[in-house]
Amino acid sequence: MELAAEKFKRDNVTVAAARVLPRGRLALVGLGPGSAEERTPRAEAEIRRAAFVVGTPEAIDAVGPLLRSGTEVRYEGACDLASRGAAVALVAFGAGPTLDDPVEADVIVVPGVRDRCV
Repeated sequence: MELAAEKFKRDNVTVAAARVLPRGRLALVGLGPGSAEERTPRAEAEIRRAAFVVGTPEAIDAVGPLLRSGTEVRYEGACDLASRGAAVALVAFGAGPTLDDPVEADVIVVPGVRDRCV
């Protein structure tokens, strides 16, 4: 929270207005080794939901058709963006991305490819 206006004090009364800062969201989306047809609906939804999509150029190219108009593409800075209140999808091939640094945001781990085990 942060103070939205200066406190007002008078007699036995203090009035203050605060606003709740938005909490960021960081979705760690694994693109797996499979094809786009095997991607999970939840992985695709997290990518579409994000205001920022972060990943390697190859990973960004793989999810390009899912990006909404206005979605910003970045190649680094996912944790910082989410900590500042943004909705971010961090995409990577293989099992998925991992975090090396703490982040002040809601972190969601999303497997990106359906399980092929029978």
